[in-house]
Amino acid sequence: MKKYKRFLLGLFFILIVSGIVFLIFQGKNTTLDIHSAFVKDLYCNISPNKNAYILKQFYDSNGISNDYKINIGILNIVHKNDPGILDALDVEQGVKELLGEDATITHETIQFFINDHCGYTYEATDKKYIPFDGCGGIPDEYIYQKLLSAQKVGDKIILQEQILDIFKDLNSNEVFVYNNVEHEKLIDTIQEYEGIVTEIDDSKYIDAGSVYEYIFRKEKDHYVLESLKKVG
Repeated sequence: MKKYKRFLLGLFFILIVSGIVFLIFQGKNTTLDIHSAFVKDLYCNISPNKNAYILKQFYDSNGISNDYKINIGILNIVHKNDPGILDALDVEQGVKELLGEDATITHETIQFFINDHCGYTYEATDKKYIPFDGCGGIPDEYIYQKLLSAQKVGDKIILQEQILDIFKDLNSNEVFVYNNVEHEKLIDTIQEYEGIVTEIDDSKYIDAGSVYEYIFRKEKDHYVLESLKKVG
């Protein structure tokens, strides 16, 4: 009888401990609403420029390009207040707010920046970024992004998205739909397409797109991008 009671007490203790552990982990892992302002801001701040020329530099398997870092640093400033000419130190701070205090950039002129300007000329003497117009020919290409999920895991935020790269050959009017910016897989070819690629029905193809995972870490009072990787 005593053995039976000890067995029940032991079992009860195990269940209590298991329940506490479960609650702890449940408290650390939280599903977030992908339509919430917090998630949208986190997502759009790091991927604000829908121009394919720019976004390709974000998904590069070799890491985020210097050009892209400058772009998001500038956008981080002008979304709050566009002063026109920008100080290089302000651009650096804009990058650090999104990528972390250890993020670095090499100052240089950037092109195909889309914010009512076609680029910014970097003046090394004055350490200023000066906006300019006149983009020239821009290919009809579109990176379609669909946010799939958002989760808080401990002190990190994990977002998953699915993307497509839709490119139009302006000579033949053929449209090519790829699973990612590296064109690993051709999903479809549309012959003699007369419209612009942003009008194509993305939902028809998105399930075949590549899946990427963003990991943000808490730094001071906000989140910064820690890593981006293709997971599917």
